[in-house]
Amino acid sequence: MRALRGLALAGLCWRWWMIAAALELALAFPPALLWHEWLRGALASRYEPGELFANLSTCFRFDHRAGLGELNTDASLWLGFAALLAMLLGVFFAGGWAQLAFDGQEGKVVARAGSGARHFFWRYVRVWLVTLVLLALWSWVLFDWPWKKVVLDWILRLPDASGDRLEALTSEWSAVAVRVAQAGIYAIGVALLLCCADYARLRIAWKDGRSAIAGWFGALWMVGTSPFRTLAPLAAIFVFEVAIVAVASWLSRRSEGQIGAHEAGLRTVALLAATTAVLALLRCWLRGSRYLAAAEVVRESVPAPQRSGAGLA
Repeated sequence: MRALRGLALAGLCWRWWMIAAALELALAFPPALLWHEWLRGALASRYEPGELFANLSTCFRFDHRAGLGELNTDASLWLGFAALLAMLLGVFFAGGWAQLAFDGQEGKVVARAGSGARHFFWRYVRVWLVTLVLLALWSWVLFDWPWKKVVLDWILRLPDASGDRLEALTSEWSAVAVRVAQAGIYAIGVALLLCCADYARLRIAWKDGRSAIAGWFGALWMVGTSPFRTLAPLAAIFVFEVAIVAVASWLSRRSEGQIGAHEAGLRTVALLAATTAVLALLRCWLRGSRYLAAAEVVRESVPAPQRSGAGLA
């Protein structure tokens, strides 16, 4: 029920998540324009119309290998910067969702959300940095010394080797099972950390706190003591998001198949672009839904503080 209410409430705040989606899509525009301008100069009148529509041929990629290398380098620099901007935008919009969840007001969605985004931004930046540290620590645990020592040395008792130590296993299925278990444990840990990060932000907003560490400890306590209550709404929305992404992926593959068979023109390319834009919109809506559903759990679990500031007034 919390998940459904979160979806409904976020739908009413459509202006906020449409702004978020528009900014995310805008970050992809510079590299797309860079590719367009380069290809227009590289193609010019040297190829027959439609010859390279489905893909860049092997001959084309070999002839332009130096230019493509430089183009990929330039695009990668922007994409790395865009990824950082996208994360900071996520931090900014999270403050807006927290404001919409807890201020108890109606109407003027963009103004209310913008006020909360500005009010909580630097506090949420600290939560983001703590989250990055914890994710790096979890990656080290699962892929470095702790995993090798506990699993490979103590449990599997594999001999030291310069390459992949799992090759010492007598069964290929055993090696696959270890890899799958490692990936599964890692994915679960990342998901739990991201859920705790959301609850840390919401606890800070609900209590108008300033400490990212205190928010994180409170979130860990909430999730650890009431895992079903805290994680069930987020898991339900995640399943819905997976279904939407699966449908979008099916539509994209079908359209790309038509392009590959030279059976489609610009209309199919426009359909691919529209699918990307709609998917970005829906995922921003679902992101807000997760905050609003989790905010209900925080409101029920954490005693309401005495407010004197203007953050959620």
